[in-house]
Amino acid sequence: MNGFLLVDKPCGLSSFAVVKHAKSTFGVARAGHCGTLDPQASGLLVIALGKATRILPYLTTDPKAYSFDVQFGTETDTLDAAGETIKHGGRLPTESEIAESLSRFTGAVEQTPPRFSAVKVSGQRAYKLARQNKQFKLTPRTVDIFSISLDSYHADRGLAALTATCSKGTYIRSLARDMGAALGTYGYCASIRRTRIGNFDVKDAIASDNLHNDGSTVIPVHQACAEFTSIRLTPEQQQALAFGRDISLDIEQDNAHTVFAYDDRNNLVAVLKSQAAQVFHPERVFTT
Repeated sequence: MNGFLLVDKPCGLSSFAVVKHAKSTFGVARAGHCGTLDPQASGLLVIALGKATRILPYLTTDPKAYSFDVQFGTETDTLDAAGETIKHGGRLPTESEIAESLSRFTGAVEQTPPRFSAVKVSGQRAYKLARQNKQFKLTPRTVDIFSISLDSYHADRGLAALTATCSKGTYIRSLARDMGAALGTYGYCASIRRTRIGNFDVKDAIASDNLHNDGSTVIPVHQACAEFTSIRLTPEQQQALAFGRDISLDIEQDNAHTVFAYDDRNNLVAVLKSQAAQVFHPERVFTT
C-alpha cells in the first residue's frame, strides 16, 4: 500500500497517534506526514504510506491555511486553550483596532516559537523543558504570512475569528500571542483548524476514526504528485534506473528540474533530477 491519506485530525490527538493508527490500519511498515498539528488543533494531516514516505520532501506544502480563534485579554503558558492561565485582565480591543493591526502580520514576520513546541534547544525538545519548568530562550525566526483576515468578532467576549495563509514553520499560537501584544493586551488561541496544505484541502479529508483498509481512501502517488512533470518509461529505461544510471529524456532542463518517472501501470519507478541538457539522474529509485 503506497500512497497518501488526507485525514481530518480531531482535537485531543497528537499527529503521531493518528499516523500510528493509519500505519496499523493499512498494515504498512512505514508512514509519515508532511507537517505536524498540535494535539489541541484539528484539521488536515497529509499522511504518506509505504514507499510514498520517500517522496514527502518533494511535496508542495505551502501555503498552509488555518482558521483560528484568538481570545484577547488572557494568555496561557501553552498559548492555547489547554494551558494554564499566566496572564489575565488585559483590555479587550475593538474590532477596528484588530482589523487595523493585521497589516503588521502580513509578509515576512519575525516570530518566536511557543515554549511548548517541538523546537530543539540544546538537543532537547522545548516542550519537554517547559514541562520541567526550566528556563531557556528560543531564537526568533522569520516566517511568511501571505494573508490574514478578521472574519468575525465578539467584542463583549474579546473573541476574534480569523483565517490566515502562511509558510511552513509558522506557529499560529505565536501569532495569537503577538497580536495581543501589538494591541496592548494578551492573547491565546482558543481554537486552531488547518484547512489546507499546498494543493490538499481538508474538505477532501476523512475522519481519523473512519479509516478502513479498502484502498478507496488512498490517493495514488501519480495523482498526489500531478503537479510535477511526469514520463512513462520503457523497459530499457527502467533497467538503467534500477542500476542508478542516468537516462536521456526529450525534456528541456528549463521546463523540468524534477521529473517523476512511472511504469505503464502508474507505479512510481524513480524521481529524476536534471543534470545537463536532456540528461536526468535518478535521485530516488523505487524498483530493483
